Amino acid sequence: MGYARRFFRILCKDSVPWARDNILVSSVMAIVPTLAVFVRDHKHAIDWSVIWSALCLYGASFILYALFHGCRTIWKLDREHLNRIKCLEATLANHVVITDLRENDPRIEPLFVDGRKHPLGGHEHFELKNKGAGAAYAVRIAPLRLTKSVVHFPDLVEKIEPTDFRVFHGEIRHSIYNPHPMFIKAFNEEWAAREDSSAWRDVLIPARIDFEDKDGVRFECNFTILYHGGRGYNQPADFKCVECLDISYRRIPKGVTPPESASCIPTREPQAV
Repeated sequence: MGYARRFFRILCKDSVPWARDNILVSSVMAIVPTLAVFVRDHKHAIDWSVIWSALCLYGASFILYALFHGCRTIWKLDREHLNRIKCLEATLANHVVITDLRENDPRIEPLFVDGRKHPLGGHEHFELKNKGAGAAYAVRIAPLRLTKSVVHFPDLVEKIEPTDFRVFHGEIRHSIYNPHPMFIKAFNEEWAAREDSSAWRDVLIPARIDFEDKDGVRFECNFTILYHGGRGYNQPADFKCVECLDISYRRIPKGVTPPESASCIPTREPQAV
């Protein structure tokens, strides 16, 4: 019943205007004047064969027009049905994302290193280590979008072999002309900007690492950066100012556009004072 309603709805929408303006109006214009003359003067000579021929011609035109638009409507409904099938297949394909890694896949794990406590000194950075069985290619960290700034990671590592690691430094960009590498400062500003900063010591920041394998299969390492704010710098040597928690992976086959990462929503509640 639903198909019949859609069929007649599309048929009337596409065919009625032209048939009304060309066939119906022409038929009326052929009949009405003739009947008016016949009613007024019955003895007036009227060539009814011509009128009948014209009406047959209009009738045949209407039948051919209706058959053409009937077939066209069926074709349009079939095309609409195929488009819906393709859209559903694309939607299903977009969700064919394996949420775990296979045995031979690369597995990148992040580790935050506080340069102030490192024996060699330097700025804070992330160490990305490949703990999987395969090499990771095109490894990069997605920008961290904070309230007042964005932490960019300009490094793009071409390849990280198993058991190897690479160092990624961040750049804080309040503006394009003012980059600096101390993103703990940006985390602290993020914490201080919160209205409830006096009640909450921790800030959760979603983060993502993108990488590929040798066959072009893409991977996402989603994790949460837990920043312990408002504690100052006079802390024990083993105090962790930043931690990488809730690490999860997504394996994205070639040609698939993944849905938005669920890791954009922090999975932990910040710790109250």
